[in-house]
Amino acid sequence: MDGAEALFGEGNYDSISMRDVAQRANVLLGVVTYHFGNKQALFEAVVSRRAEAVNNARLAELRRYDDPSVEQILDAFIGPILSQLKKANHPSYAKIMVQITQEERWSDLNLRLFRATAREFYDALQRAVPGVSPEVLASGLIYAAFVVLGAAYHNIRLSEMTDDAHSTMNFAKVYRSVLRFAIGGIHALADTASPVPQSKLPSNNPAL
Repeated sequence: MDGAEALFGEGNYDSISMRDVAQRANVLLGVVTYHFGNKQALFEAVVSRRAEAVNNARLAELRRYDDPSVEQILDAFIGPILSQLKKANHPSYAKIMVQITQEERWSDLNLRLFRATAREFYDALQRAVPGVSPEVLASGLIYAAFVVLGAAYHNIRLSEMTDDAHSTMNFAKVYRSVLRFAIGGIHALADTASPVPQSKLPSNNPAL
């Protein structure tokens, strides 16, 4: 799994073969195919193992609050993904996450892994800023996710361009910047959006 994650991050899904993964892991090709079957299943397993940790951490943090503010909601949403990047082989994992959020073929995977958790955060935002259009809040949460990945990827690219093999992301600095940006963005969207009457808000949340 670690070898596959590193390879998919160094290249991309199409450029990596099951044989490449077997060679990186120093095992026979048959071992990889026995456990995962095909490349898509392996790729999804690589993404899923860290997604589960992120989702669990996000929900645990969010559920600490009875009536969370926008800042607390976004803190719970953003912090765990940056923590997972710090624990993981973060350049590879960040690049993989950028791939699955930008490529349409992984939209179903994104929904399976993150939709249920995202809906809880969406519900919390609705309570924190009532009367704002559901589309506005959904967009704000999606923008926050892109900002997190974009900030992580930006730092990785800077490290690569300077050939600093020992450089690591300053997660505290990235976290503070991303959190402030996301909080300001949600409030700005709420301030400029046309409010809708509470009675006309849909009973079911739109899919994220």
